[in-house]
Parts: sequence; C-alpha cells; structure tokens
Amino acid sequence: MPYGFFMVTFQLESFKDSREEFKEFFPSHWSEGGANNDTLDLDPHWDLYDELESVEGIVFATAREDKTPVGYFLGMIAPALHSKNCINCTLDLFFIREDKRGSGLADNLISFVEDCLAKIGVTRLFVGAKTGSRACAFFEKSGFVTSETYYSKMIGG
Repeated sequence: MPYGFFMVTFQLESFKDSREEFKEFFPSHWSEGGANNDTLDLDPHWDLYDELESVEGIVFATAREDKTPVGYFLGMIAPALHSKNCINCTLDLFFIREDKRGSGLADNLISFVEDCLAKIGVTRLFVGAKTGSRACAFFEKSGFVTSETYYSKMIGG
C-alpha cells in the first residue's frame, strides 16, 4: 500500500522473534484502555504467548512502513467448542500507530489478516473494542456485527 514516500507492507511474523520491535507500543496501547486497565498492571505472560505460538495457537500480522513497525494484529486461534466445523480467531491485540490512524492502514491490515486466516482454515473472526471507541465504528464499517456483549467485574486480588 503506497503511503507517502514509503510502502507499507503486511506480513505474518513470529511474535516471539519480533515483539521487541513492537514493545514500544504496548504501554500506549494499554493506556487506551480496556476493562479494568486502570487497576491491572501491564505484565504480559510472554511464556504463554511463546507456548501458544509453538502450537500455532496465535497469529501475528504486522504493518511496516519502510521496515518500521506501524501496526499489528495478534489473534488467538482455537476450535469452536460448540461447533466441530468451526475454527475461531479471537482478537487479542490490534494497534495502529497514532499518526497512521485514518490513513486506511487499519482497513488494509484487517483485510490482510482475514485473507491469511481464511487460508489456514479459520472460519470465524471475533474482535472487540472498548465500548464507544473509534475501533467500534471501524469494525462495524469493516463488516463485523455485534454478536455478544461482554461485561467485566474485578472480583479479587
């Protein structure tokens, strides 16, 4: 995708091998919120991500402009427990660098992810966003429909 003087490329990458390049985005991504992010610490289970990746349980798609990270999608892949003929991918992380938002980059990254997931046999993609965020409108514009509403409540710790 041409963007300015550079080309944005989309690719699947190893999360374990490339996450150091993307870690700089995690604090700002975390601060944009999700349920209870104000009371929980950002302290990822790197070992669990690595274990899931070793059994092809995650997909990590990246967007790079002139090799510089500008966005990413990380999804968890698992069989649907209620339907043997369905494999789900559930969004864990989706982020576009702030200065690239509104450029079409997110549209192209989601399209790339959908194509890649379809090629490996995933039949359904679940995404989520903080209620009322720009991401909600983006996902609806991208053809996603509201299928469930999740609520959260801190109950311990």
